[in-house]
Amino acid sequence: MPTTRYRAFTIVEILIVLAVICLLAAVTIPTFVQALKDKKAREEKASQPAAETATDAHADTAMEAGAGTQ
Repeated sequence: MPTTRYRAFTIVEILIVLAVICLLAAVTIPTFVQALKDKKAREEKASQPAAETATDAHADTAMEAGAGTQ
């Protein structure tokens, strides 16, 4: 009866692939995190005028209603 030989990856090949994946992650993850921080900062800067307008509108409404006069 002929024996069947299975082809499989060696542990060295698996470790090399794992090392390459880790290297790629080490390079790309900090860039991705920085991009997220930059995006959040841009969104906060863009929403600041709207927040100021809302705060001013609330203060005007409160003053008209007589709040804060005691």
